[in-house]
Amino acid sequence: TQSRAAMSMESAAATAAAGAENAGTVLTMPETLEKLDRVKVFSIVRILPNGMKDTCASSSGEICFYTDAADATAALDELKRSEPDAKLRLELVALGRAFALVQGLMGLRAPSPARLHFSRSTVAAEGEAGVPEHLRDRMRSAGTFPLFYAEDIGSHRVTPVFFSRDDLLAQWVKGGNTAETLPPITVTDLRIVVARTLQEPGDWKPLVLIPPSGSAELVKVLTDRAGSEAAIGQGFVRGAQLLAKVEHEVALADGDVPPPLTAGEGLKI
Repeated sequence: TQSRAAMSMESAAATAAAGAENAGTVLTMPETLEKLDRVKVFSIVRILPNGMKDTCASSSGEICFYTDAADATAALDELKRSEPDAKLRLELVALGRAFALVQGLMGLRAPSPARLHFSRSTVAAEGEAGVPEHLRDRMRSAGTFPLFYAEDIGSHRVTPVFFSRDDLLAQWVKGGNTAETLPPITVTDLRIVVARTLQEPGDWKPLVLIPPSGSAELVKVLTDRAGSEAAIGQGFVRGAQLLAKVEHEVALADGDVPPPLTAGEGLKI
């Protein structure tokens, strides 16, 4: 059955419609998930003997998604040690899709229980700081998904939200500021951000989730690999089509197949 949190988020936009005319708008669930999709997370897949890929559950039986490259790599290494003969590797998944699978949104459902893991070090440092106290008991079982923002970082065109304090600080310094003048940082939770976009009318268009800088290198490696594999796959398809065309032309020349009918050469009975 769908979780109470999932049902609450999916019905939030409808219940917040009144009074929205003068206070901006809420987002639809697809619009919110599209914003999340800007960030890529990691999952472990199993390469089957026929070359197809299948989801690979962790030792706990859960399908896991990781926002942190180091956490994902460590999980992959651990699974490889427990299954030395298996062909396992990391794949990229859009955060919006992973979040929807974990929360049971938009009719998506993982084949096994699914869990979204934010950076272990960040979660350990922040605890439940980003979750309102009255929601902690209800949200604790899924873990915490800490995000960070500061009112003075960004503009009317872009409101950045970060996955770590370090990334937020780096953005602040990049703008010509000093670490000593860093404005107060607000810690929130991904689920809170999603719920607000669905419930609170406002200008959500500038909201941008900034991918974790520490995962950028692995994301690029996996993106490049996926592009290469897609190009090879297209090459195989084009090659097969060309081979079929050549074989047909050779058979036609040898008289093994009848020539195509020309206009006016329909069957006469």
